Amino acid sequence: MGGMIGLDDVFRETRGLLEMEKDIASGGYSYQWPAPGRKLCLDLYAKEDKSLKFYLDIIEGKRASSIIVGLTPPRKMTMQNRLAEAPILRIDRTDEPDTMVHRNPDGSRIVGSHMHLDLDGSGARWAVPLSGQTVIVGAERMDVPQLFWEFLDVCHINERLEVEQSLGV
Repeated sequence: MGGMIGLDDVFRETRGLLEMEKDIASGGYSYQWPAPGRKLCLDLYAKEDKSLKFYLDIIEGKRASSIIVGLTPPRKMTMQNRLAEAPILRIDRTDEPDTMVHRNPDGSRIVGSHMHLDLDGSGARWAVPLSGQTVIVGAERMDVPQLFWEFLDVCHINERLEVEQSLGV
């Protein structure tokens, strides 16, 4: 894998799934961002094929239990769009790059925040650094809320969805 990776590099069938317009199955559009150590999973459906079961996962990593006034504990989080159990796009983000390492199928290591993509039809097993992709341009410089809204846009998830973040999350 060399150079910047973009949507054109994603396996054709997976890209088709990603590009399907998706809506929230429950019809509810207001949610709370998960607390540290928790997960929010929303059932989705594709407008053009309601038999396909998509999901949006937001996983907020645990944080250190001791609180030091004035310091924000390091944050790890995952946002993922999947069809049943198969991720079609995933972002793993961290404030401390050395705490997040992914090994690609070819043995290469990705350290720090990264995006998982299906490049060869075997699932979203390949990771690229956020700075090494053009799926979400500038993702490596975005805060979590901004990255999340861009992620929803790329995954074609209904823009009416609101996921409120509390201070400290």
